[in-house]
Amino acid sequence: MKISANYLLKLLFSFLIFGLALSQVDWLLVQDTLFAASGLWLSLHLATLVLERLVFTWKWLLLIHVFNRGVSFLQLLANALVGKLWGTFLPSSLGVDIIRAYYLNRDIDNPTQVTASVLCDKLLALVALLLVALVGLLQSPAELQNPVFLLILFLGASAVALLIFVSVNDGAANILNRIFSSINLAPLGLFVKRVSKTMQVYSHVPLVLFWSFLGSCGLQLTRVISVWLMALALGIDVSFTFLMLVIPLSMLLIMLPISIGGIGLREGILVGIFNLVGMDSTDGFSLGLSITLADLLLSVAGGLAYLKTPRK
Repeated sequence: MKISANYLLKLLFSFLIFGLALSQVDWLLVQDTLFAASGLWLSLHLATLVLERLVFTWKWLLLIHVFNRGVSFLQLLANALVGKLWGTFLPSSLGVDIIRAYYLNRDIDNPTQVTASVLCDKLLALVALLLVALVGLLQSPAELQNPVFLLILFLGASAVALLIFVSVNDGAANILNRIFSSINLAPLGLFVKRVSKTMQVYSHVPLVLFWSFLGSCGLQLTRVISVWLMALALGIDVSFTFLMLVIPLSMLLIMLPISIGGIGLREGILVGIFNLVGMDSTDGFSLGLSITLADLLLSVAGGLAYLKTPRK
């Protein structure tokens, strides 16, 4: 019952944020902007979304092959698409990672290795995300910068550094094990220790980490390019370097478990950021809404993958 109430609260929050963002813009102008979108740029945007999924799958494949060479690219691609589908209905954008881990574990039945591969993949992606945002901050004009952006980057970098430390440090794993044991969650504590040990295996394959990190950087840039193409489709005048800052910041905030799949939160964040730098909030809302709709379209592919995936 508590879980259901918690979920409904996050769903309500998503609608509230969406409504608040909508109240700050001219809805008729948003409609005109969306309906006047260029088909060519939209097609290129969708093509980059497909490329993003392919790069996403490739870098995950590198990491899981450290433990299990029997996993195929198509198998992971289907899992990633299914994760995209169900992640839409889960709190925060991290729901995608939980679902893709669940589906891969159905196939190879090794939760420790699966969790380690997904965790390592996520940590590398977060480091790449922060790096792209930092480059965007340094390259954006002074009038498009705000101390709030630097604060979010600092907090995000601190959180990622802490996550990396906890993930690979035996002492931190032991502390977590004792904490979980003290609250009658000893199996979870032991699982954390096993995952930490498994994560340390990656230190022996630096080339894999290098290529996976390179893929993560390419993935983040592909995401920025996809949003830039969407902005071009909608006729929104925004620089690519500014999007290098804005998109990573919004993705970091969407990871907070306060909404359902980031729906509503993405639009609210972009409206807030556009307002902070004196840009048109209607443009921010239109861009956020169009990205959400494109993600939902990609989720349809996830639904097809789900229907075609054998279930145990």
